[in-house]
Amino acid sequence: MINFKFSGRAIAFAAASVFALGLVTATPQEAQAASKTGNFLLGAAAGAAGLALLHGARRNYRPAPRRYYAPRRYYAPRRYYAPARARYAPWSQAWYADCARRYRSFNPNTGYYTAYSGYQKFCR
Repeated sequence: MINFKFSGRAIAFAAASVFALGLVTATPQEAQAASKTGNFLLGAAAGAAGLALLHGARRNYRPAPRRYYAPRRYYAPRRYYAPARARYAPWSQAWYADCARRYRSFNPNTGYYTAYSGYQKFCR
């Protein structure tokens, strides 16, 4: 909610402007017969009163305190690793079975398989 507080100086200035406004237009007949200068003073006094009130309201305006938000915690991204694969000694029975299971192009006579790139690679 906005709460305006007017300073004493602004209210005093506005009251003085309204009083001066009353002096310029004392009676309706005089106001009707007033010259252009009188009308100008009337507008100036009304404008000064309005500006004094607005200035006093703006000067003492205190916005509501900002709400505090705690900084977000940073969590490092999780890393997922493939489970470790058993390494078998080359030319053992387990090595033959593992390579034949993983690669369709495995050649048990040479120990190599054909990769998608077309190169021959030794099975590890």
